[in-house]
Amino acid sequence: AFASAITTAGAPRLEASPWPPACAASDVLSGAQAQAVVMSLSAIESSFLCVSAPGVGAYDPDHASLAVAIEYLTALEGDFWVKIRGAGLAYGASMSNSTDSRLLSFTLYRCTDLPAACTAAQQIIVDYATGDASISQVDLDGARSSLAYGIIAGTATKLDAAKGGWLSSYLGKQVDYDKWLLERVAEVTPDDVLHALKRYIVPIFDPLANISVSCPVNKLQSIATYFSSQGCNVMTVPEEKLIGTFGGRLGAEAAAKAGGTLPAPAPVPGSSKYLPGAFAQQFRCGCARCAPKDEPQHQ
Repeated sequence: AFASAITTAGAPRLEASPWPPACAASDVLSGAQAQAVVMSLSAIESSFLCVSAPGVGAYDPDHASLAVAIEYLTALEGDFWVKIRGAGLAYGASMSNSTDSRLLSFTLYRCTDLPAACTAAQQIIVDYATGDASISQVDLDGARSSLAYGIIAGTATKLDAAKGGWLSSYLGKQVDYDKWLLERVAEVTPDDVLHALKRYIVPIFDPLANISVSCPVNKLQSIATYFSSQGCNVMTVPEEKLIGTFGGRLGAEAAAKAGGTLPAPAPVPGSSKYLPGAFAQQFRCGCARCAPKDEPQHQ
């Protein structure tokens, strides 16, 4: 430590105590699930989506598998790129796992048709979970290489390496965490990717996930109705309510005239209403790591 390296003539040597790890976000978050909020803004012409579901911590055994699975799906010319961006449904789709909050996030940005983009993303995941699509070894090798490069690039210089080591200790990680992760990324197999997809990515499209949407005013009801048809408990927040909360006195007066939130969207006749958790249960991973001790394993 810096303090232990400096001595003053005639003064005792000062030894710096280890820096305590910061409080992880996962320790203070409420852990609430099954919340969906759709907000309208007249200043935007496209829709934006963020979905979160439980993820993994830094040293979780599934961390490397999940990281490779995310890289596989979001790669250039990968499934999300071709079937979402290539189809003109959204400008982009991304997915990330925060080891601090232990949350897996999926985002769609600048969507021209948010319901269609969500349906396309869900179908991609379902195809892999049901076996209709298989993990390509060539694409898997590319995903592992790309992920490894991203990890190594973070310590390309001595300054980056020093900064990374300090951040690792501050976040409760070992100094050689990147090396540890690289070794496990190299060992990820197609079965590991499929396991991570079923266990962590499938729940992104379950009503238990938390959903936040911002959209143009004229699409508020249609988007809220779509998520209601998927079994989500949707709360709509019109622009007037946002102005009342963040717009000061004039905003409060406008919100009072608007009379609060819009009514809940009407149910869609004949739509499928999943109970929270039921969608993900259909594709539950049956490997030894996921099977309950009192249930037999299945392939």
